[in-house]
Amino acid sequence: MPEVPARNETGTGAEVGWLPTAVAGASLIAVMFGLARYGYGLLLPDMREDLGFSATAAGAISSLSYGCYFVANLAVVRVIERAGVRAALALATLTASTGMGLIACAPSTTVLAIGVGMAGAASGFAFPPYAEIVHRLVTQHRRATVWAIVSSGTGWGVAIAAPVALLAGDQWRWAWASFVIITIFVGFLAHRAAPQGTVDVGSSPPPPPREMLTRPGARPLLLSALAIGAGSSVWWSFSVDALRQDGVSSSPARWVYAACGAASLLASFAGFLVNRSSLRLVNQIAALGVAVTLIAFGMSTAHPSVAAGASIVFGAAYATIIATQGLWSAQIFADRPSAGLAAVNTALTVGTLSGPTIAGVLIDTTSYPIAFAVAALSTLPALALRPPPTNDANNR
Repeated sequence: MPEVPARNETGTGAEVGWLPTAVAGASLIAVMFGLARYGYGLLLPDMREDLGFSATAAGAISSLSYGCYFVANLAVVRVIERAGVRAALALATLTASTGMGLIACAPSTTVLAIGVGMAGAASGFAFPPYAEIVHRLVTQHRRATVWAIVSSGTGWGVAIAAPVALLAGDQWRWAWASFVIITIFVGFLAHRAAPQGTVDVGSSPPPPPREMLTRPGARPLLLSALAIGAGSSVWWSFSVDALRQDGVSSSPARWVYAACGAASLLASFAGFLVNRSSLRLVNQIAALGVAVTLIAFGMSTAHPSVAAGASIVFGAAYATIIATQGLWSAQIFADRPSAGLAAVNTALTVGTLSGPTIAGVLIDTTSYPIAFAVAALSTLPALALRPPPTNDANNR
């Protein structure tokens, strides 16, 4: 991949400090994913008990969240190119805080579903802008490191959300209200830290969806994202619920969730591993880790310590494969990094649309272990869909 000079959005060629960019990105991704998107799975048992809806309905609501994420990924590219990344980040913050506010005061399952959908859309608005920011403002030799740190923000969010949920106890509405306050604060800081102006993309129009699919190397990447999305979404939606249904009390179940989030932080080292080995190797190890741990978790929900071990490995593997897919996307869509990442997220979301819905039906008709086993099987194609053998992400 040819060297793309780092530059800010006004085209001055100046590099913004990589560490502030990484911290701001990780912080926003933490609240948009760890709180707004994955807080649903963390607090699902208490919400189900209070509002009285089935596992099938829970899966449908989770799929609705991913569907809204899908739409936001398609829309955010235009927002970035017409109004700049600051506008996209502001939109993400507004959508997340409004959606979580609706969840906090939801009088019915319908209002809850609307809030969950808005919160899911917010994460779709937040992620692609950082592909643009990292690509434009960070020199090439640091991009793998910075992108891995930004991607690991999900782990920080989950690690923060779980203790808040533990403090709230069965008062899940207070937990969501706390998430709103945290999101507004972090969103304001991220907005201030982001570069001003619109993205310099020249006079060429955005590539159409067909071109995104037909670029060399694009299809394996997008199909890999689809497979990972289908399987991983089952864990994020039903892990705490599975533990609770198998007799594990609220606090240990939430600590297992927190352990997954803390382990996700290990993905911060994904850039280092890619630099030391190869993008392909790191991606494949992570894909295998996701598949194996989904099966292991589904079989161990009655044993919190074993389930926690599986969750730790799952968290590290999932966050790592998301980071490697971001790096893989950057080398394929170097001319439109935000559009490329949006395409990857869209493929990921197509998978997540089916995962929770199918799992919810399987849970109601069979069992949690079968649902998690099916989830693991759905991720296996990612083992055959691999990045190029050369470490193009680093231009070596």
